[in-house]
Amino acid sequence: GVFGGLMTVLGLSLCGPLAMAGMDWLYFVIVGLIGLLLGVVGGAFSAYTNLYKSKDNDQLLALPIPPGDIIGSRIISVFLITGLFSLIAVLPPDTPKYLIPGDMDGPLIDTDAHGSLSPYADWAVRVQEAGVTLLDRPVSETRGKGTIRFVPEEIYMLDLDATENVYKKQLSALNGRAGSLSADEAARVRALEAELERIAEVREIKKEFKPEDIQIVVSHTPLTEDYLKGMISWTGKESYFSVRYASLILAGHYNGGQWRIPWVGPVYIPELGWFPKDSEVQGLTYLGDVPQYISPGLGSDPHYEHQPGRVYNPPVITKIILTRKPQ
Repeated sequence: GVFGGLMTVLGLSLCGPLAMAGMDWLYFVIVGLIGLLLGVVGGAFSAYTNLYKSKDNDQLLALPIPPGDIIGSRIISVFLITGLFSLIAVLPPDTPKYLIPGDMDGPLIDTDAHGSLSPYADWAVRVQEAGVTLLDRPVSETRGKGTIRFVPEEIYMLDLDATENVYKKQLSALNGRAGSLSADEAARVRALEAELERIAEVREIKKEFKPEDIQIVVSHTPLTEDYLKGMISWTGKESYFSVRYASLILAGHYNGGQWRIPWVGPVYIPELGWFPKDSEVQGLTYLGDVPQYISPGLGSDPHYEHQPGRVYNPPVITKIILTRKPQ
């Protein structure tokens, strides 16, 4: 986005001269202040949207959920968005940034009328303006003679033809009465058009995959070996767009278990039960021959009803170095 370009130009113009002058510390001070300002501004917009303009407040309040839990989950979401904007600002300006939505983010596409004419949700628009690429389709990076492809996990299982037909029928029905559409229906039209455009782009990208490409599967929730086998059976060996050629799976979701006991591991995870194996929650494991790294992450999740925050569980940012096998 434009903002991402401005941050890149600013970072490159400041870093070199300040480093040569022996004042590299000033670069980090300036970028840190910008990150703090961006976090505050982004947090203000996020707070207004999530706390005051949310459309499902009445629906949630009608459910047997304590109002404090509803407000608490929304406040946590605001803090996470604020931290995300701050983190984006302090990353090196020439570093590609990709994001896949988690439990607290909501869908990328907003089918209801919202703060802009973009089919993307308001939070997703702000993230893109900050220079982040949303992983709703495969994207690639070239390093030397090699190509690294980042693929959102659900794309492997997406039936493009069937999904396209469903979207086309819905769009045709709405376009048939274009003169009497409500604001929400007009937003639905924009969302369907965006989804059809995405499907067409994914169809073309799939043809570009080569057996020597490094395929990195990105999934919010860790995959299981049975699920991986099902994904492999979904595509034949003649297609290089297949998880059978995956070099690595990146996942998160569990936040390291949130509450941990030193030298023991996580206490309780809703999907896994009491005292699950640490290998199921974080770190590097193997699903057959495919390595999967589960990041302990930075945040926490309100779905852990009686385990707020992180206990004996420091936040983690993981650096993974990919190397090509010698020929």
